[in-house]
Formats: sequence, C-alpha cells, structure tokens
Amino acid sequence: TWRPTHRHVLYECRAVHASLAPPGERVVVAPPDRSLIADWIQAFSAEAIGDGATREAAEMLVDRHLRDRSMWVWRVDDEPVACAAAVGRTPHGIRLNAVYTPPERRRRGYASALVGSITRELLETGRDFVFLYADARNPTANAIYRRIGYRQIGEAGELVLESR
Repeated sequence: TWRPTHRHVLYECRAVHASLAPPGERVVVAPPDRSLIADWIQAFSAEAIGDGATREAAEMLVDRHLRDRSMWVWRVDDEPVACAAAVGRTPHGIRLNAVYTPPERRRRGYASALVGSITRELLETGRDFVFLYADARNPTANAIYRRIGYRQIGEAGELVLESR
C-alpha cells in the first residue's frame, strides 16, 4: 500500500513584483554564520521536510554554500534573521531552497524581502527564470511566493510504501 506524505507546489518566477522591504539587507552567508545556519538547516529540515538532518549533514551543506557563495541571509542590525539558497542551476534557470526564518522572527517580511531580492538579482544576471518548491500545506509561504511574482506551474508529491 502506498501512502502520500509530502505534497509540493512548483513555482517559477520570470519577473519580481515591486514590494516594500523591511529594515535590513541581504548579504552572502559568511564563516561566522556557520553554526547558526547549520542550526537553521536542521530546523528547516525537521519542519519543512520532516527528516531532521544530522548536524554533520547540516554543517557540510553550510560549508558548500560558503564555498559556492550560494546562500544569503537577511540581516537586521548585523544579526541574521532569515536565509535562502540558490542551487540546482539549469541552462535557463536556478532553484531556490532552504528558505527559512526562525519562528520568533516570522511575520516581519524578512524571508519575502530576501527571496524577492535574490530572485531579482538572478533574473537580472541572466537567468530566464527562478523556481522553487513549496509545501502545499503552508498557505503563508504559498501566498508570499505569489505576491513576489512566482506562479504555480506544477505539483509534486511523495509516496512511501507502507510495510505490511
């Protein structure tokens, strides 16, 4: 028997809608952020994916982002408050993932500003589109992506085989 587990919405963006940004700025993740971002990757993994990445896996991922300069944080008063990464380059696009804001920092527009800023730069520097997957059960994230300019282009699901 197959049981559905995750349902995702696939979005693409070809133009970012203008929006007001909260206080702060986007900066590339730096080595002093390593431990905090590893914490966030573990939290994101547990919350959004449900698999709870190990500390070692989270640190390896942060190290790859540091090397590739492929992850950014939104900083307010020099403190990181949200993160997102650009991975999975294709000939015409690139995928955003690991969009995360700690619960105590949510509902302030930090991740929206970060995703909009990254998306705009990626489009302005030659990508035809930017795409991402969102949890279909997360109405807040789905509304935010649509406000930024993302449009739904598909759905994806995950099935697991239940043991008898």
